Amino acid sequence: MLSVTVITVVFNAKNLIEDTIKSVIAQSYNNIEYIIIDGGSIDGTISIIKKYENKVQCWLSEKDSGIYDAMNKGISLSKSDWVLFLNAGDCFTSSDSIRNCIGYIDSDSMIIYSDTMLYRTNKGKKFYRKLFCNHYRRQIIHQSCLYNKKLHAIYGQYIVNTKVTISDYLFFNLIDDKYWKKTDHIISSYLVDANISSGTPHFLQILAVDLIFSPIPSFRLFIRFLINICKYYIKKLLFNVFSNSIYIDKIERFKSDPALEWF
Repeated sequence: MLSVTVITVVFNAKNLIEDTIKSVIAQSYNNIEYIIIDGGSIDGTISIIKKYENKVQCWLSEKDSGIYDAMNKGISLSKSDWVLFLNAGDCFTSSDSIRNCIGYIDSDSMIIYSDTMLYRTNKGKKFYRKLFCNHYRRQIIHQSCLYNKKLHAIYGQYIVNTKVTISDYLFFNLIDDKYWKKTDHIISSYLVDANISSGTPHFLQILAVDLIFSPIPSFRLFIRFLINICKYYIKKLLFNVFSNSIYIDKIERFKSDPALEWF
């Protein structure tokens, strides 16, 4: 039976970490190593981790140099060949999420991924929408990827810099297409409230990576670059104006079992 390590990176997230932990320990797959890397929380997160420490194979709490430093620590501590990151606030969509992934692994695949359920919170309520993922376009959500650690031996660790927010996006762009395999089972739901994958710097870093890896001739790519910037700021403006009415109304409210609420 293949061993899988699930790694949770957390910092001052006492209101989110417990749901994530419960989601991991509820997995039906039996050979899971669970590691939690805390960045030195002072808000009560540690007390929640200790509440479940008999279900956690390894956890530590210390200051780090950002999320990618914490992720690299988790990988170095992992004893499994396969790893998946599920950070505070993120949850598996099913108790069989890991088991379903294992069923897709073959001799050629090095990374198993799926579409993802994105969710936001508003006044205590959760609102979900489905994000279609595609490895050819590198439209990938890290929390919905189970991958072999050998990829880090090939492509290196995540870049650690507090100003760099796309180390995982860069890593995924490096991985050869032949190693990817998509599962029909949605692996996780991903909290998009106030995370590092938001804001103008993150968006511009993604565009920079696209400029490096895109096969499109430079002039056409530059035009697309300008179009994407315009689209980004227009979308951001519209969201700020209408987020409390149109945006919320267009997203189906999550009611019970997320497996029953896909749209």
